[in-house]
Amino acid sequence: MIVHPAAYALLLISFQPHPAYGKIPTNISKKDQHEASDVSSKIRPTRQLRLNRSSDEGNDTAASVDVGRGKASKTSKGGRVGNGNKRDDAAGNVGVDEVDGSDQGDTTSGLVDSLGDQESKEEPPTIWPTYVPSPFVSDASYIVTPTIVTHSNCAPIGSRPRPSGPPKNTPNPTPKITDTLMPSKDDKSSPVTFRRGNLQKDVPKFGFKVTEGMAVRPLAKAGFTLALGNGQKSELRFHSSPDGAAIIPLNDGYVYVSNSEMRQGEGGVYGIYFDHDGNVMDYKMLLSGTTRNCSGGTTPWGTFVSCEEYGNGQCWQVDPDPLSKHHPKPEKTKLGGDGGNFEAVACDDRNLEQPIFFVTEDLKSGALRRYTPPMTIPGTAAGWDALHAEGGTTEFLVFLEDNSFVWSCDEWLGRYSQEKYFPNVEGIVFREGLLYFVSKRTSKLYVLDLDNGTYTASSTKDYSLYSGEFKNRPDQLATNDGEFLYFTEEGGQTPGVYAIDAEGQSYAIFEAYDSKYFNDETTGLAFSPDGTKMYACFQDCGCEVSGDIDCGCLFVFWRTDGRSFDGATLGLKFH
Repeated sequence: MIVHPAAYALLLISFQPHPAYGKIPTNISKKDQHEASDVSSKIRPTRQLRLNRSSDEGNDTAASVDVGRGKASKTSKGGRVGNGNKRDDAAGNVGVDEVDGSDQGDTTSGLVDSLGDQESKEEPPTIWPTYVPSPFVSDASYIVTPTIVTHSNCAPIGSRPRPSGPPKNTPNPTPKITDTLMPSKDDKSSPVTFRRGNLQKDVPKFGFKVTEGMAVRPLAKAGFTLALGNGQKSELRFHSSPDGAAIIPLNDGYVYVSNSEMRQGEGGVYGIYFDHDGNVMDYKMLLSGTTRNCSGGTTPWGTFVSCEEYGNGQCWQVDPDPLSKHHPKPEKTKLGGDGGNFEAVACDDRNLEQPIFFVTEDLKSGALRRYTPPMTIPGTAAGWDALHAEGGTTEFLVFLEDNSFVWSCDEWLGRYSQEKYFPNVEGIVFREGLLYFVSKRTSKLYVLDLDNGTYTASSTKDYSLYSGEFKNRPDQLATNDGEFLYFTEEGGQTPGVYAIDAEGQSYAIFEAYDSKYFNDETTGLAFSPDGTKMYACFQDCGCEVSGDIDCGCLFVFWRTDGRSFDGATLGLKFH
């Protein structure tokens, strides 16, 4: 029998062992190592696309949703408590460490309570979704690019007339060389002390370096209560495995909304409430009973969408405003459809009557989707009900070969396109007609021009930094009040926060070096409404087993000159 060479090649591919078998690579994050160990004994080897949206990184069962203040998370992994880190006194209390500069109005004193005894509880057995082979081999190099055909019930949607001439694909620019004071948008009269990207300030007590002209202190540690501005303590202990976050302004201050990526229905959403000066006034649970709440995003009407990252995950709308009628009852949205490994949400809010939402999926064969809610009454801005009403449209991103794209209601095409071009999509943000998102598998930043239907891509590993390094996987994206796009980082020995400006020049904002952060990830990046305070987490923060009750910590950073992080800066002189 004569075997065609292409068929023989496909035969060899189909019998490759699954990467979960054998030794786990040492250059991936602790979370990935832990999840790979779980998956290795529960799935069959396959190289085919999984159309049922089961996660590449492990799955959890769905859970009912309970709302209220709740109780502290239960211990996992045999009920171990404590994180093995040094404490400031024998009683196990953790005091306030503030590094350099005035408090700038922050009177929240960090960490004041010991963890105490908690009952251990065995985790329920995990019910693993069934893996269904797809009708085509998943290695994109062996797939013939499908032709987008117009069907009566599923036509490509959202394509626009493309500009004439070759597509624009701008390379990474060479860093500018300057040693002067850059122009300021601020009206501050005090001298500028911030030198963006110059990691010359060591903070040994925390094990990381920050940009010159920055100050930092711890705000919360998993398993400990928060100190409130009135001298009291929060009723709840800070949640474990903090992940995506956002800042939402309120009438009397603002709220830092934070996901918990705990498994088996132990995840959820929490809120730290601040006054206008940045003092902690309250901390409470906003959503409970969900699983692996990863990231999410905000809406134009001031709510938060939290995404679950597991095979049957959903996206939940949460209103953190205590005065809102929706505050007591979060609700599942239409964004997630039949479920998936959802990551982050962005919103094109140029038309407030009908804003458009984009949802990423952290799966090799996932699908980046666009959701258009039904139109509201003309002249009326959309609100809470826009994400729950019937009649919305879901479409999927499809890249074409000429650096253009379309939105199609054919989910198969969307999954094919993601696997071939941008697998495992993480953070996403929208700004001025452009949609930015990153793939942790390709380590690339993709920029979609939504009005012209074209895209560009650049490698985050190519960013040239004055000091520090950004060589691992890009994760979450965030913006402040200026031109900068901020990244968090997953894995490696120096997880940190980084930024690029409108011209593509890159900067390190802070970067960890202590061994307790090896293979950790920075999460929860968000800025206060005035742009002067930056909040960021380490998801493990030195805990022994990723996902345990004591994993995670939150820091607050500020510029010692009191300006916005996107404001004036001293220039850098490259040598």
